[in-house]
Amino acid sequence: ISATANQAPSMWEKHYRGGKLLIKEVNEKEKRIILELEGLDLHPVFCKYLEGYFSTVVKLVVGQSTFAQEAECSFRGDSTHQFVVTW
Repeated sequence: ISATANQAPSMWEKHYRGGKLLIKEVNEKEKRIILELEGLDLHPVFCKYLEGYFSTVVKLVVGQSTFAQEAECSFRGDSTHQFVVTW
């Protein structure tokens, strides 16, 4: 998971024209990754899409069921979008 996380920001830039993806934490022991998106404010429905997107990417890497939740959201007054994915 760490190798994939290291590549995620450059892959984001390659496929998306907005925002900057940051990997805030990769904790394989606690089976958690925290991702943060700065500068991306399209529409609140996109937040749900990203929960599914990040959950699916992690599921493909770890080979287990995953769960993603947006912990911070700029549409709720936070400065960034932060997603926590667990498996």
